[in-house]
Amino acid sequence: MGNPIIRLGELTQRYYGKNIETEVVGQTGPDHCPEIKVRITMPNGEYEEATGSNKKVAKQKAAERLLKRFQDILFDRE
Repeated sequence: MGNPIIRLGELTQRYYGKNIETEVVGQTGPDHCPEIKVRITMPNGEYEEATGSNKKVAKQKAAERLLKRFQDILFDRE
């Protein structure tokens, strides 16, 4: 399936003609072992938040969740 962040970006660009927005919305834990919280927002306002041991992991988790929702919506249209 490849990188979920890239896949989500490609689908979003194809269906909305715009990019996803990604932002770090929180960080907890000590500096040597942080827990990063990231939000990815779609052009239609839908978003997903996820946490991970670094920004990349959190972004991948959020992108996977949004991809699942995005694919469910597309299949419902058919």
